[in-house]
Amino acid sequence: MPEQIGVSLSGGGFRSTLFGIGALHFLAEAGLNEAVKVVSSVSGGGYANATLAAYRIAYSAMTTDEFRDALLPVVSVLAAEPVNLLGVPSPVVPARLRKRLWSAVTGIATDTPLMFAPDDRLHVFCATNVHDGEYLYLTNRYLWNEWLGAATTTSMTLEEATAASAALPPVFPPVPIDTATFDLGRRPDVPRRLYLVDGGITDHLGDEGMDLGLVPPPGMEDPEDEEGGAADAGAIPSRFKLVIDASVPHGRRRDLPLATVPILRTPIPLAGPASAMIRAGRILFGNQTKRHIEELREEFGAASGAVVSLTTTVGAPSSMADRSLPRWAPLWRSGVDWDQAIRVVSGIRTGPYSVGPEVASSALLLGYTKTWVALTEVGLIGDFEPELLGPGAQTETRDWWTLP
Repeated sequence: MPEQIGVSLSGGGFRSTLFGIGALHFLAEAGLNEAVKVVSSVSGGGYANATLAAYRIAYSAMTTDEFRDALLPVVSVLAAEPVNLLGVPSPVVPARLRKRLWSAVTGIATDTPLMFAPDDRLHVFCATNVHDGEYLYLTNRYLWNEWLGAATTTSMTLEEATAASAALPPVFPPVPIDTATFDLGRRPDVPRRLYLVDGGITDHLGDEGMDLGLVPPPGMEDPEDEEGGAADAGAIPSRFKLVIDASVPHGRRRDLPLATVPILRTPIPLAGPASAMIRAGRILFGNQTKRHIEELREEFGAASGAVVSLTTTVGAPSSMADRSLPRWAPLWRSGVDWDQAIRVVSGIRTGPYSVGPEVASSALLLGYTKTWVALTEVGLIGDFEPELLGPGAQTETRDWWTLP
């Protein structure tokens, strides 16, 4: 096992939440959560991250049953029959409705401080600072931005950090934060108020926030950490990066539903152009993410990291492993049509909606299974057979999560 594992959860609404929970479940089952030093998230991945951060037991110390107890409130809400979790139809989500959504999904009080979190590991929420166009990392220990440096604050809440990482205008307005509450000293160059928007504008995968935990900025180092170096060929690396990507799409495919807002045909002025602009933003995110994944895979090489992508290969669903290899037998004994499951989960629309038990269990099972496949392929785990991949894996997943 590596000495330190970093995990990043991509954006992608509640599709990313469920897929990420499945991936984190497998890590706990395999005992790899013990080495997880940092969980970084963008947008929808933040709901899973925040729930872990606020739980009474640190993720690194959780058993699989404790992990289920921690995330079950989120899974149960998202697996309910499809409904608008805001309670009212609204094309724009102001702070009042945003907090209602948070309470409905997580069950965590909206005034829970960001830096109260009991977990001894770093939880990073990646937002974009409109003032300088760069990341502002919001963590349970400190805030970090290249321009601001490191700071702490007692006024920011866990809900605000999650919301800031998901604030994609115009649907989710920017989240304002008061810099007067930061311990920055006298900084005349810092405005009294900063506005934060979706971290996916800068990086939809959140892997740079994961780097923050593995290689802390100056002055934020953990004295218990030892310097991790590069591993010898064939050796287990001291630091391993795991990127969980459920952003979708990485490009338009006829066989892969585009999880985005349709272009509206409406007599309402500007509604059609506005929806087209939103779609253009989605396409830009997709192309940016595709290039970034290719760069990460080249950086990771054979052993220092892995990208667990919902679509397996960039841009299209495909079989997850070679059927001729005995080690992949659990995939085919499971009775799951994996390509169909990928299509269904890829089609989860980005928005404040529950998805139903069947779709939710598919997302959970895909995140769980694809993480097993990816870590087996890079040699991080040996002949480990996942508990959920027996015959009837879909039913096993629903039963394990006590879904209807």
